[in-house]
Amino acid sequence: MTDQPPKTPPSDWPWWWSKDEERYCGPFDSRHDAIMDAFADGDAEGVHIMQAYQDEPRVELWSGSELADRFDEINEDLADPDGDPLSTAIPGATWDNLAAALTARTRAMIRQQGVTSWAVSGSGQAEWINLNRARRAALPAHVLDLLDEIAIGFDPEIGWAESYIDEKVEELKLAARAKVEPAR
Repeated sequence: MTDQPPKTPPSDWPWWWSKDEERYCGPFDSRHDAIMDAFADGDAEGVHIMQAYQDEPRVELWSGSELADRFDEINEDLADPDGDPLSTAIPGATWDNLAAALTARTRAMIRQQGVTSWAVSGSGQAEWINLNRARRAALPAHVLDLLDEIAIGFDPEIGWAESYIDEKVEELKLAARAKVEPAR
């Protein structure tokens, strides 16, 4: 008997993201939510995202016979030295029911306390997301055009043409305020 919930198909597993494939942030209900959280983190060029299943901690701590043995061990001085241990007065099924009840109560307490495993047990779809490319793709076309124009204003010999860049930055600010495409 296992205390783990049944596994669902990978398409139902939550999404996670990581900068280093060692520590993942999550879980998230959707791929989009995982990517948006990675964007909000803001300091990575790209991230790994994947669907993964995170097992609950195992809580099958005792079997009925283990409980009976432990009961006999701690009550050894109270039992008849020439007779049967005290646990034999209790049917085996009763010990099994007690073990099942203790396991269920322990599982409920662990869930209530929010205890989760650190590692994931299985993973499904995984991919690398280039956040810089994704950030750029999320920009409106007129902002991309202005950024390209700013890049054109760079001369490796003299550096940035500051007045040109200042002009384009002002256009971006005005466009953002007016939420319209800037004048050309």
